[in-house]
Amino acid sequence: MNSEFGILYLIPCPISDETAPWDVLPAANRAVMDALDYFIVENTRTARRFLSKAGIARSIGELEFRELNEHTAAGREIEELIAPLLEGELLTTDLKAEGHGVYLFAGKTPEQQTAAWERFTALARAGKVVSAWAVENGVAKGVSETAFAPDTSCTRAQIVTFLWRAQQSPASGGENPFADVPAAAYYYNAVLWAVENDVAKGVSETAFAPDDNCTRAQIVTLIYRCKK
Repeated sequence: MNSEFGILYLIPCPISDETAPWDVLPAANRAVMDALDYFIVENTRTARRFLSKAGIARSIGELEFRELNEHTAAGREIEELIAPLLEGELLTTDLKAEGHGVYLFAGKTPEQQTAAWERFTALARAGKVVSAWAVENGVAKGVSETAFAPDTSCTRAQIVTFLWRAQQSPASGGENPFADVPAAAYYYNAVLWAVENDVAKGVSETAFAPDDNCTRAQIVTLIYRCKK
């Protein structure tokens, strides 16, 4: 997926005003609706009434509505409607109730990237994204004060450390058999714990290869072993 673009969500709504939204809509829609601030709708008044009835977290007055209906001119006007999506200015959050991941679209320019990160951190503090759990519980940190680098690959040391921290950083009484895992490394205790508990193994009897990237298969195997 091109991380320069946002995601276009198609949000269903009941045909009848008498129907309570959450009687018929998937619960995961709530997290999406809470996160968005830009809506393309057929009728603004009806859309505002629907969102208000749905009880979204944000104030209706903070939201921007643009209409797309039989009166909308084809071509340039439609292009203008989706311009924020194409420019990467929209930031969407995860479907937390369903356990999906975080989507952060930082845009093409430094200004858009800064705005996207500010929006992300605001959502994280509000507990609306999975990454908030990771940061709040000390499992992961940003690569800087203003960047999380969600698309960056993770090393063996990082994945093992995430799992170790998620287990409340338990102590390990084992000895270190690996020449490439120095005692001063941030992942030192995590590696010893992982090996002691059969979560991870070295690439040899004396090497762990902490800086090697983890494949998807390796990551799910480590998680599986951790959960056994």
